[in-house]
Amino acid sequence: MVRILPVIIFSLVGGAVADTLNRRKVMFITQSLMILVALALAGLTAIGKIALWHIYLLTAIQAVAVAFDTPSRQALVPNLVPAKDLPNAFSMNSIAMQTGSIVGPALSGVVIATLGQQYTYLFNAISFWQCCWRWC
Repeated sequence: MVRILPVIIFSLVGGAVADTLNRRKVMFITQSLMILVALALAGLTAIGKIALWHIYLLTAIQAVAVAFDTPSRQALVPNLVPAKDLPNAFSMNSIAMQTGSIVGPALSGVVIATLGQQYTYLFNAISFWQCCWRWC
């Protein structure tokens, strides 16, 4: 519920923001926010001070960021790819998202088993950092 409600509430606003503001800047802000959320989760887990309310709050913050990030990301694709290649670009994007949703949890399980929970959050922050700075 803490993940879906912010997306439902802010998706329309996120779409309007993607249509009116610079999409790269919106994505930079949302990716930076998601880095901070992941680092907060990693830090709280590493020091053993994480509580359920931390997880709920940080999940809600990340969901708000996703509500703004997703429309900006989707609207940016037609600006980056020639019109004739758009169907392929959207297909590749869908494949990448589906693959990530399958492979990501499996890799997280391996990381948790070998290194610990906090490293899954740390690797998540690194993945957002890599995406964030690529768009600068």
